[in-house]
Amino acid sequence: HVGQLVAKLDERGLREKTLVFFIGDNGTGKGLTSRWRGQDYAGGKGNSTRSGMHVPYIASWPGVIAAGSVSQNLVDTTDIVPTLLEVTGAKAPDASKLDGHSLLAELKGQPGTPREAIYSWHPTREREFAADKTLKLYADGRFVEYASDSHAEHEVTFLKPAAAESKARLQKVLDRYATARPAELKANDGKGYQD
Repeated sequence: HVGQLVAKLDERGLREKTLVFFIGDNGTGKGLTSRWRGQDYAGGKGNSTRSGMHVPYIASWPGVIAAGSVSQNLVDTTDIVPTLLEVTGAKAPDASKLDGHSLLAELKGQPGTPREAIYSWHPTREREFAADKTLKLYADGRFVEYASDSHAEHEVTFLKPAAAESKARLQKVLDRYATARPAELKANDGKGYQD
């Protein structure tokens, strides 16, 4: 379908005037294996590990985004609307509180303002967390580091100064979003929710 969309944009002479995003909603389904960086990558949809959350986030805009460029920065789906607002020159409604930030500078190959952390919540509290590129702090207090295995996380039990700073920074993110989960989910902590 993406190919059909791009072909239609080409046909109408709109391709170089159009920013196309391709983003997965969450990890590949369990039982499916794909390839990533030359290795098998088993699906972990519904998990809060990388295999359950690391998804394609691809942007294409000929003449603006260099073909084949790759960013190692953290991005989040909340960055889409601020990016589109900046691209179009539109303003967000005064009442809206946007959590994301524009990726336009980064898409153009400029430094931009990469985010330090992402925040994610799920209907069950054990999957609410803030994370940077290597560490994750769950709302229930678990502090882990990502392992090379996409399904694994290792508990951080000894806090070196850098890890302690990261934990404090991630706690601030959790504090900022302390009221993000809807009250009805907090009341039953996701009971009855199905992945």
